[in-house]
Amino acid sequence: MGYSGEAYFFVWAKKNLEESSGYIFGVIKDNNIISSITSTLVAAVLLSIFLYVSQLNLQQLIDVNRQYFYYGAIAVVLILASLIYFRQYVITMPLETASKIFGIHMARLLFVYSIEIIQWMVVMPEVPLYIWFTYMGVKIISTRIPFLPSRDLLFIGASLEISKFLDVSGAGIAGILLASNVLTKLMNVGLYSFLAFRGRLIKKNASQNDDES
Repeated sequence: MGYSGEAYFFVWAKKNLEESSGYIFGVIKDNNIISSITSTLVAAVLLSIFLYVSQLNLQQLIDVNRQYFYYGAIAVVLILASLIYFRQYVITMPLETASKIFGIHMARLLFVYSIEIIQWMVVMPEVPLYIWFTYMGVKIISTRIPFLPSRDLLFIGASLEISKFLDVSGAGIAGILLASNVLTKLMNVGLYSFLAFRGRLIKKNASQNDDES
């Protein structure tokens, strides 16, 4: 269901906008790419803050030879360089428009993630802020993996593993994340149901007005 919104918007745009299928698909594709770049950048910054502030060695969290981190950093640099060099083939919209969308996504992410971190801090105020940054960075990365089912559960499992090394209550983390996940799903179902009912009501009233006229 992860990309059902994009698919629905594509179908809606084809029916209601005087634009070609290629143009509509390009806009949706560009928006998703920019959103992924923005969230990955935010995750990298949050994890960098954690590594800079904390005294925990990254290899305590991931038992991998140091050289693989260097390989990973080189791969990221090459990917970014390729995206910049081949930007006109990857992102078709003008740079000014792409920059505006990037700013919108950045503002949205910072607002939403700040509210979520504040919620976590209210429940467990004894946990340092940089540790919450770490969990948020892990959440962003885990939820951006495409075509992976149960990404929320993957994030919860990864967070419980990380809590062992950060001296944080695993039960508290599990309770916060499970409650947040359930509340998010309930809110999505409630909002979808409300909008679906409202849409049917609008169509019904419009149909009655047409019959009267």
